[in-house]
Amino acid sequence: MIVTYIDYGEIYKMVTDMAGKYNLTQYREFVGMHRAGMILACMFGTLINRPVSYYLKGEIHPKIESEYCLVIDDVLRTGESLREVLEIAPNADSLVMFTNDTNSVDYFFEKVTDDKWVLFPWDLKDFTDGNKEGYSLHRK
Repeated sequence: MIVTYIDYGEIYKMVTDMAGKYNLTQYREFVGMHRAGMILACMFGTLINRPVSYYLKGEIHPKIESEYCLVIDDVLRTGESLREVLEIAPNADSLVMFTNDTNSVDYFFEKVTDDKWVLFPWDLKDFTDGNKEGYSLHRK
């Protein structure tokens, strides 16, 4: 498996590129998936000046004011978490940075194959504590 590391500078560039490309000012609120999606939702929220909520254990905190929101996460593999939050906010759209299934999201930065894993700065502990055999680390 190829593991690609991206840093905060690269993430910020991706966020600003996506905000312009997809006209995200149309959304009234952003909902970050617990942990990594929260970081990205805060980046988008700060850039576009929108309130940010987060999804955790079947609930959105604080409750969203508008059904017209954007759910944000870093990576989509199975889509299970995204389906859960879209049950609560069925009119929401979704954005992920990396996905292997472009049909399951409204917006994405890059399609990845199953043999590629993207490592974010907030994931470094997972990689350094784990078994690195079979992985090849690359910079984006």
